[in-house]
Amino acid sequence: MTNVEFVVDLMEHSQHGALIQAFVLQAIQVYASSVAKKSPAELDTPLVAGAAWHGCAMELCSKLNGYWVFRSIVTADSGRS
Repeated sequence: MTNVEFVVDLMEHSQHGALIQAFVLQAIQVYASSVAKKSPAELDTPLVAGAAWHGCAMELCSKLNGYWVFRSIVTADSGRS
């Protein structure tokens, strides 16, 4: 099973139904935010360059923030008649 297949399985097959999707997105956001607050040097490991790991966190934060803003606009607009 690839990582993508594993994440899809997490998101689609939960005993808690669709609630798991919100949980997974929140978990990603919390971890990405904690990594983004650190300096790339703090994140250096023998396996991954800190700058690359930090870049991943920044990308996720940006995409998630854009997604949440989009969702809030769509939700607000759907309530209008």
